[in-house]
Amino acid sequence: MYDVLIMGVSPAGAVTAALLARQNRSVALVARDQPTAHLPRTTWVGKDAQAILEGIGLSARDALGPVLKQLVFHSPDLSQHATSNVARIGTRLIDRANLLEQLTAAARRGGAEVFTEDPIVQIELGESLVTASLQSGEALEAQLLIAADEVESLLVRHLTHARFHKSLVCHQLDLHPPAQVLSEFFGTTPLASVAFNCPRVDASAYVLAGAGRLAVGLATSADNSTAAELFAQFCGMAAQCGLIPSDLPLKPELADTWLSPAGAAVELETHVAKRAILIGRAGGFVAAVSSQDAYPEMWSAQLAADVALRALASSNPQDEMGCFDAAWRTPMARYLQPPNTDLQFLLPLVFSNSQMADRLARAILTGQPI
Repeated sequence: MYDVLIMGVSPAGAVTAALLARQNRSVALVARDQPTAHLPRTTWVGKDAQAILEGIGLSARDALGPVLKQLVFHSPDLSQHATSNVARIGTRLIDRANLLEQLTAAARRGGAEVFTEDPIVQIELGESLVTASLQSGEALEAQLLIAADEVESLLVRHLTHARFHKSLVCHQLDLHPPAQVLSEFFGTTPLASVAFNCPRVDASAYVLAGAGRLAVGLATSADNSTAAELFAQFCGMAAQCGLIPSDLPLKPELADTWLSPAGAAVELETHVAKRAILIGRAGGFVAAVSSQDAYPEMWSAQLAADVALRALASSNPQDEMGCFDAAWRTPMARYLQPPNTDLQFLLPLVFSNSQMADRLARAILTGQPI
């Protein structure tokens, strides 16, 4: 029997496994029985993520990409723009797949057992232990369960009112043009271009460029088919208006697509079930302003690991597990929740007031209030 069973080989799951294993706890990190989520490869994390990486023996140089130096805001029709120089914020572009590989390797080095070929198909929460049934028919038992899988987590059925009422539909197309094309068009400055209410009011689009990577993305509250149409429309707008090289072979239909429970954590009454905690994307730990998930995933994992360690040392583990809701809500709620002002009315000020552009940039990259 393990001390902790972690469901979901994700940034949240891998960080939790690494932290607990480094405290000499027996840990099993097990994949979920679901298709691999087509999550974005190119995204970013703030400088606070570096402290979490250092806590599991990783360096920013190995796991993260270059520092983001410019954040460029565009009007919905892309005719206006305002630039905020954000190098001092310390945000870094990342390859999410590489980050997950590094985090999983850190968990293994710490002593966690990692199961990727025999996924979990069912969980049972008992009074004194939790049981996970694997696809092979084998069963794993543990004192505690931490669910870090996906939006439709297996733990949700054990939590009252834990289903997300809505999720954004997201698309991202990772492009790989020759390095010379990128350097000639963008120069050597890693940057992000963001257009709120583009191509329509309930959509936000972006371009990320740096370190040989170029990604075009969009998030919207529209249905799947409409979201695909909006993404294709933005790809055309981006090429036509000069956000990306116009001669790139764009194929919007090949974009990765996923659901983003942006800000959904603040909607849930609890993330705690019997001997279990819901974290990461499964718990809605995604920033509402930017739909950024890698850092809040890892942050929720760090908090969950602390709670799990206290629970394992307690004669009343469920009482300690129940402290997770307060443990995350106090520091994280402001980071996750929607902006404290209406962006539709704020955006015109961004193009005429550099201080407002800087404030919005900090809100997007660090979760600070606007």
